[in-house]
Amino acid sequence: MDVTRGAIDANGIEIHYLRQGSGPLVICSHGFPDHARSFLPLLAELAHAGFTAVAPYLRGYAPSGTAPADQYHTCYMAHDLRALIDALGVEQAILVGHDWGAQASIAAAILFPERVTKLVALGWSRPDAAQRLHYDYLKGIWHTFFFQSPSAEQVLAHDDFAFIEAWWRDASRNWDVPRDIVEAVKTTFRQPGVLDAALAQYRCRHVALRDPERREQQARIAAGPVTVPTLLMHGTHDREGRLEAFSGDGVPEYFSAALTREIVDGAGHFLHLEKPADVNRSIIDFIVARS
Repeated sequence: MDVTRGAIDANGIEIHYLRQGSGPLVICSHGFPDHARSFLPLLAELAHAGFTAVAPYLRGYAPSGTAPADQYHTCYMAHDLRALIDALGVEQAILVGHDWGAQASIAAAILFPERVTKLVALGWSRPDAAQRLHYDYLKGIWHTFFFQSPSAEQVLAHDDFAFIEAWWRDASRNWDVPRDIVEAVKTTFRQPGVLDAALAQYRCRHVALRDPERREQQARIAAGPVTVPTLLMHGTHDREGRLEAFSGDGVPEYFSAALTREIVDGAGHFLHLEKPADVNRSIIDFIVARS
């Protein structure tokens, strides 16, 4: 089964996607700093298992279009996912996401639970109040603070995006990241507007939403709960403090339906690429199981 490409208009933005297979819809959303092609191994497995597997390029990530700088909150990305489900002509979908793609998928499951049957989140964690103040956790998310700096664009782009390569290697320290993966991500970030869009995702956290409806939706996303069956997967060697947050007491209270947490031994942040056989099998086993 060949991988095909498509594009839709989602809320005034052209969203491009990769597609493989036929059957119930599974949408796989990438994170930062990444692109849709990182899900190609999972798309192939899903297609073989009898699913239509789709991997969109998130808003702002070429070849998808960009949005105004204040429209990268997860509520906007959730609407993009709903628009994709609509455009593909189905009522419901299974959502899989990594990093920011996990945030977007969780947001869609909260805002549009009738459109989502199951949810898989990779490399996601919700720390409780105490962990948010813990040194190790803050050390693990240092980049979220640095990206607020006006110098972030210059630093990330310096020396042909050497920061991006270092970020991947630091986030997955037990993995010798293949050169072709690094170069493909750098190629994405060389495209006009991508770096600004990626940083806008982080900066939006500190920008008030002007639209009252979107502001209410973002508050719902923050509060939860997720009401669809969910699989959370996390690597043992992700950044400092993140595994503890993943395993902490603040996670189950955010999910009111069945929740499964799985730790992938030896994997870092990009667990679906580091341990594809194990991760893909767990995902498929979860989505085909009866809830």
